[in-house]
Amino acid sequence: YLLFGFRITRDGDEGTAGELSVQAIAGDPHTTTAQLAGTVALAAAGHERIVVGLSATAFFPGAAREHVHVPVTWAMTDAAPGGVTAASGEVLGKEMKSITIAGRSDAVKELELEELGRRLWSNRLEALLNTAMRDGRRDRARALLVGNSYRQCARLARGIGEIADPRRLSVAVSAGPGSGRIPLPPGAQPLTADEFETFGHTRPGQVLIAPLSRVARGLNILVPGQQISAIASIWVCVRPVAQVHEPAELFASFNSAAVRAGQPSGNPAAVLDEQRKAAHNRLYWILRSDQRFSLLPRALKAEVVAGMLVDFIQLAGRARRGGTPVELYFVDGAFHDPRLSSDLASLVRYHYESLSAPERAVMRRIYGDALVDDLLREH
Repeated sequence: YLLFGFRITRDGDEGTAGELSVQAIAGDPHTTTAQLAGTVALAAAGHERIVVGLSATAFFPGAAREHVHVPVTWAMTDAAPGGVTAASGEVLGKEMKSITIAGRSDAVKELELEELGRRLWSNRLEALLNTAMRDGRRDRARALLVGNSYRQCARLARGIGEIADPRRLSVAVSAGPGSGRIPLPPGAQPLTADEFETFGHTRPGQVLIAPLSRVARGLNILVPGQQISAIASIWVCVRPVAQVHEPAELFASFNSAAVRAGQPSGNPAAVLDEQRKAAHNRLYWILRSDQRFSLLPRALKAEVVAGMLVDFIQLAGRARRGGTPVELYFVDGAFHDPRLSSDLASLVRYHYESLSAPERAVMRRIYGDALVDDLLREH
């Protein structure tokens, strides 16, 4: 399917002048991958093929961007008991209410992120790091805090730096020009993305604060001289942004709906017509939906959360090098707010219950009973 999008940018108070632009998106890689061993191989080589070596999160039903819609014959799992544990990292602010970041205005987010940094350090993180430094885990007594942007990371650092030694902080910064950059607390170490792996060389008891998009994949922070992760805990401080109305996300979602609609048939034209209708229905359903996460239809929320879970599993993998265990904490109060059925636990449960029995069995085989149960239970 080829998706065209049009945008009109108007200039002037009267809106009488402007610019019309068009964007076309094609070639959904996961649809191509799902058909790689069959249709693509037959077209290219005249024979069907076996595919080996997909991503660790290639099988994740409901995640439109990642799931490849093919059965998994064999997988090298990371399902060791206790390898990855997921739990609430919720912190309380004024009036003993959970500090919520996602869904707030930008001005409120700035202040609340600093407050979250202060409370997270004083109520949870400092004690956890200090305990790790005393009980034989000293070489891995480091934590990774993630937000959605460099600006959010700087705000978290400023909050922590008010009550802790800023020299214990390494903070991600953009490698580009620094215009508009929020000053870090004096003594905090700025790190660009190509310097993140040096964090393992810092003293134990340190904290790295970085955007999720920069650290979720392809990053190895190791203890010097050892092939084990230097990070023992990861704290997701801000719920990721739901980008379901962005062109690439739209494209993945309605392509995924089309693949699910098609079944092998002696009438391929009818199957293609069924897939086309499914794709169009999905597209216009999303376009009619409210862009705010809390007001999305529940099935669409579950699709967004499935994509988030893939990122979180990839993120946890950063601390699993050498088979080391990792603790994954969900901090933002938005993860735990049951209003409008938007909390993480209920959405994960809704997504999981919508899977077929064979899909559930494969999920548990690949990702492990413990992690699935941790995500399903109320935090």
